[in-house]
Amino acid sequence: MNKMKRNSLKCLFVACALSLSAFVNAQTASDLRINEVTVERDSLGNVTEAWIEVFNPTYSSVDMARLFLSNDRCNLSLSLVPEGTTDTQFMPRGYVVIDGDGQRSQGPMHTTFPLGDSEYVYLIESNGVIVIDSCMVPQNGTIARSIDGAGEWITPKDKSKGFNNQMGTVINNVERFKVVDPYGLGLSLISISVVFGVLILLAIVFTYVGNFFVWREKKTEQKVEEAKKPKVQVIASDELDEAAIAAVVAMYMLDAHDDATGQLTIVQNNNVGHWRFPFRKH
Repeated sequence: MNKMKRNSLKCLFVACALSLSAFVNAQTASDLRINEVTVERDSLGNVTEAWIEVFNPTYSSVDMARLFLSNDRCNLSLSLVPEGTTDTQFMPRGYVVIDGDGQRSQGPMHTTFPLGDSEYVYLIESNGVIVIDSCMVPQNGTIARSIDGAGEWITPKDKSKGFNNQMGTVINNVERFKVVDPYGLGLSLISISVVFGVLILLAIVFTYVGNFFVWREKKTEQKVEEAKKPKVQVIASDELDEAAIAAVVAMYMLDAHDDATGQLTIVQNNNVGHWRFPFRKH
């Protein structure tokens, strides 16, 4: 029975791991973007160069195998990107270029349709239905995103096949931030937010710490004051009455009473009431 439970747990773990892996891969692949498209023609109108550049905007490796490329909106599963090659694998924020000559027999990184005869090109998920990204195909020239994986489509001065669209070379994060925020407004807002956030956090911490020390000091003072006070034994009212009666009786028995009164008198200290006991002296 225990062995069966262990096997069941193992199967459940494997199934969860596979499901999670498939989910992560699908989510990552859906972030891919068509980044640049080129169709060059000679003077006779013949296509001399045609390719599609796809960009991985994430910071994790991605494999675009099993995705589709198409130039027909009614047939999105036209050109399957095959498995079994490292050419389909993206580095983090990397590029993959697919030749658009329509000659798949030349290798896996060739489309099955001629890009030069296309008006649009589509990048489709492995289900052959959901379009990840799309763009128009230039009849003669190059179009590229103004920012890798984002921004509007523009006609660049130079092609940047397999490289950054802004400079034609791979740039670092600082330079990329300058492209996104050329005037430094975003960086200033981030810096101010961080500074104020830290100040607010410090103010909260110091307030709580200060309140704690004040509370502890008050507790210490209270303990000192209580230690200085004389300890007074509180006796209940009934106990006081009994004590007073006992004291008077004892005085009478010791002949320490007032003979002139002819009676035993007990008067309360607070003058609220008194007791009188007639007696006879033997």
